[in-house]
Amino acid sequence: MTDTYNTILTVLDQYSVNFHIPMLESVLLLQDEPTRANLNAALHQCDLTEVRGEVIIDILERLCNREYASITPDEVDKVRYEMAELSVSLNSCVVDCATMAEVIKAEEREARKISKCE
Repeated sequence: MTDTYNTILTVLDQYSVNFHIPMLESVLLLQDEPTRANLNAALHQCDLTEVRGEVIIDILERLCNREYASITPDEVDKVRYEMAELSVSLNSCVVDCATMAEVIKAEEREARKISKCE
């Protein structure tokens, strides 16, 4: 492995630990406990993960374009694959949040109907 690639892996690991994993955890909590508060927290975490992901892409591009960068084409492909996987995961979480928003909305609508009948 090259030095540039090792640095990139470190950046990606930190991104995963600080943003991606907390996003996944917040979406799982939302699925377990579908409340508006959990929905807002999950959406906030998705937004934060997306914004930080854009920063990470910029950092990775700068690392690869440094004059003394040492990264092989195979390593570049691995990084692209990893970033694509993270992007798919983020998109999936956003879709899950949208689905859970519909579930919460339906549950609230049903609760209003029941309270009107009482």
